[in-house]
Amino acid sequence: MFGQERNIQLYIESMDKLLGYRDYISTILPSHGELPVGFEAIEDCKKEAEELLAGKIDGEPHPFLPCRIYKGENVGFFY
Repeated sequence: MFGQERNIQLYIESMDKLLGYRDYISTILPSHGELPVGFEAIEDCKKEAEELLAGKIDGEPHPFLPCRIYKGENVGFFY
């Protein structure tokens, strides 16, 4: 689940699929943070995952998990 085995490209593809359901989704209840969130949360996840993949977000080592913590403007990733 954490580290280089995680496939950011597949995550981006999943966000693209969700974006295709924009007209059918009325409520988004994420597992973290304030509830509910607007559809822009999916757009933020995709945009910042693309930035992570492009090396535009700096990360720091996680204190105990085998991954790094990357914090974008709105989204954080353990990768």
